Amino acid sequence: GEDGLLDLYIDGVFDAQFNYSGIAVFTPDTTTIGGILRGSDCCNFNGSIDDVSFWDEELTDDDAAALAAGASPPNLRVPAEDSDGDGLPNEWEIQHDLDPNDDGTADEVNGPDGDPDNDGSTNDEEFANKTDPRNPDSDGDGSNDGEEETAGTNPNQADTDGDGLSDGEETTLGTDPLARDSDGDGFSDGDEVEAGTNPNVPDTPPLADLLSAYWPLDETDGVTTPDLGPDGYDMELRNMDASNFGPDEGRMVATFDGSTEMLARIHTAGENLPITQHPAYTISMWVKITGQGQNDLRFFAEASTNSHDPLLNLGTRNNGSDNTIDVYLRDGGTPNHQFSSGQWLDGTWRHVAYTHSDADRKIQLYVDGVLDRDDWPFKDINSALNTTTIGGILRANPSHWVAGKIDEVSLWKSVLPPATIAELAAVPTVLDLLDPVRLPLHVREDGNELVLEWESLPGMFYVLRTSTDLSAELSTWESVNAPGSVENNGVFEIAGTPPLNVHSLPFPADPTRFYRVQQFPLPPVTLFDDDLEGNTDDWTTVVNDGAGDTRWTLGTPGGSTGPLSGAGDSLNAWCTNLGDYGPNADISLRSPAIDLTGVASAKLTFQAYRDADGFADTATVRFLRASDLTPLGAAVLMDMTEFDSDWKTFQIEIAPEAIGESILIEWNFLSDNSADAFSGLSIDNILVSD
Repeated sequence: GEDGLLDLYIDGVFDAQFNYSGIAVFTPDTTTIGGILRGSDCCNFNGSIDDVSFWDEELTDDDAAALAAGASPPNLRVPAEDSDGDGLPNEWEIQHDLDPNDDGTADEVNGPDGDPDNDGSTNDEEFANKTDPRNPDSDGDGSNDGEEETAGTNPNQADTDGDGLSDGEETTLGTDPLARDSDGDGFSDGDEVEAGTNPNVPDTPPLADLLSAYWPLDETDGVTTPDLGPDGYDMELRNMDASNFGPDEGRMVATFDGSTEMLARIHTAGENLPITQHPAYTISMWVKITGQGQNDLRFFAEASTNSHDPLLNLGTRNNGSDNTIDVYLRDGGTPNHQFSSGQWLDGTWRHVAYTHSDADRKIQLYVDGVLDRDDWPFKDINSALNTTTIGGILRANPSHWVAGKIDEVSLWKSVLPPATIAELAAVPTVLDLLDPVRLPLHVREDGNELVLEWESLPGMFYVLRTSTDLSAELSTWESVNAPGSVENNGVFEIAGTPPLNVHSLPFPADPTRFYRVQQFPLPPVTLFDDDLEGNTDDWTTVVNDGAGDTRWTLGTPGGSTGPLSGAGDSLNAWCTNLGDYGPNADISLRSPAIDLTGVASAKLTFQAYRDADGFADTATVRFLRASDLTPLGAAVLMDMTEFDSDWKTFQIEIAPEAIGESILIEWNFLSDNSADAFSGLSIDNILVSD
């Protein structure tokens, strides 16, 4: 209408309203059904379409319901036939197995006061509410239509308030079916039930239960940077290495060059990412980026390797004219680019939090813990996405790399309340928010020295910090060079000496000085690392079939399809032939011996490119005792039904049976009897760490 609002009805029932008042007026010159015609046709629809009609006025709710019930568009406004004059149209009565010639005189069930499904809602009320008089619970939410009429909930919508609980579940729990947050604690009733807290008592659910992923961006093993969230969705380094990770203003961060560098993860079905699959979510991170001069570059994105269109991006303004944050949502249609109120990308550290709620149809942007905007035209991503990236976009090909520094990226499957977002902007790390309990630090005077003690644990190291200002951010506290500590990028790391660390320092000259100790897990120990660019004489290959026309071969891959270089554009990879593999292949690739004595656990990380026939060819990974080739633990099956468009990182926990042994890692590839023009399987960058 003239107010710029568009109402959407599905099956005659109002579904959603869209505000297009902010869109510039334009005059289209094409009308299409089943696709779009612009400079060329595109976006073709696969399905069936019928009874398309246009009107030069706004239709009413009753008009939409009548059309959905089968009314002919030319006869839409013709009064419905009502043979018995009971106010119920013949068509509706026949549809619901009621007698159109009985106004209830012969049988009360047929009249306006009848209630054939005994749900407490009369035929007259069911007709007005567009519910089914033969189904006591039209929307299947566990509450009868009559009960919903009395309660004021929508008998055609299972979850009236959109909090993730059906109206019937809310009745059982005693929550308010008309309020998303019955106890007013900032978390929806559905989130609280999922987290195991009481939605009727204002106690917040454990934040850890809402965390989907957390990348501190403090370290790397050379292939990935770890996710400390519940599922371990480690980010793969794209054109990055350990030199991209280092200190900046008291924090360990990742630096991006704006040219080719990004962190990426390609997800598989069933994973809890991309975060956009959730009906409510929050994206939180620290960024140090100068927006002006960087045109349309992205510091966070979710996209699809299968489609160019659907995108969620946070980045720099699309024309690079200022320092605003560009929030870009695209899944067909407009608007796409929308901008923050403040000029936040000014080259200083800023905390950015983005929240998205399908139920409230609301987007919020917070910067440094303070709301910047919550009046964004709402848009959702309904198409399937499968990539999450930091520092750029990954679709079929990478693009839109940003230059700057990023730290502490966390994704949450809920709209975090303002107080929690403010805390994220105030604490040094997400772990400080999730576990605010500090290590007890005991300090005593001993002559001219200060003695500090704390309980320590195996597998941990410690950082002692000091400041004269207790209220200062921890990142600004000075790292203490305690005796025996080792300096690492300006931070002095202290080895743990379980069960107790004791350290003596010169007595400070300041009248007041504060100390605090931090605990960190030891970085992984590299047990084996081979990028295949050096000497590979200790690798062995075995042909188990009779033909021998497919072999594990080291070099630059060059099959009909698949990779044309090693991972990261390197020269070498192990390949099932450097061209296409042959039929009936059964070949094995074995690593040099790897010593796992003295470790409690270990994991294998490698990059692979899968390009086989997608259904009959298989690949497995096994761990063998080096001395006699005895299998240690079960073989791990690689999913060869996937066709990779780029190198992908795999991580496998080494079988417990192999721990304490000297082992070989074996990759085995088998093809069926068909001749296929594919490259098969390629392997690169093999890493074993504890």
